[in-house]
Amino acid sequence: MTSDVSSCGNHDAAKHDEILKQAILIFAADGFARSDVQTIANAAGVGKGTVYRYFGNKLDLFYACTGTVGERLTERLVKATEQEQSPIKKVRAACIAYVQFFWDTPEYLELLVQERAEFRSVKPDSHYQFENSVIDELSDILKAAVDVGEIRPVEIRKTLIVMSNVLFGSLVHAISHALPEGSKDTPVTLAAYAIDLILRGLRVETPSGIEDESGELRS
Repeated sequence: MTSDVSSCGNHDAAKHDEILKQAILIFAADGFARSDVQTIANAAGVGKGTVYRYFGNKLDLFYACTGTVGERLTERLVKATEQEQSPIKKVRAACIAYVQFFWDTPEYLELLVQERAEFRSVKPDSHYQFENSVIDELSDILKAAVDVGEIRPVEIRKTLIVMSNVLFGSLVHAISHALPEGSKDTPVTLAAYAIDLILRGLRVETPSGIEDESGELRS
């Protein structure tokens, strides 16, 4: 369903990236239905026809944007997990990096909210394959935490779904609703607290990589 623009040698990489950049911002600000390809073209400094040559149509452009968000998120998660040694610390680092990523770039979160709301059942196969590959990688880390005895045996994929829903829900709520006046928390600190609650419930005995009530990370 989407166009593999990166494989087209006659496309200028700088134009391609600028169209994507402006499309992400405009889709996030105006929503898919209200966004106009001409507006995106103007913002990118190209003709409307160039947008169509690079991305096919408006829907393909939207999916190219959400696909780009997914790729950048994965890069952030990989970097976060590579900096940790134990599986449970990798899980925690990935969860916090996930929230930090969207807190740093709320326009990316807006795109995913739109995709879930408007195109849940019609995403291209490439998106499903990409999402499954990410789930597989995180499943391997969580399974490793079970195998080395850091957390008790659980249903891996179901656990990941629960953790993902908690993080995504808390992130959307924090961005959509202001935190109480005077609060020192951010979506990132709240996500860290939420994931620590979950990990405490999953752990066997050793609280490795989990913050205690004082906020200090135990090793």
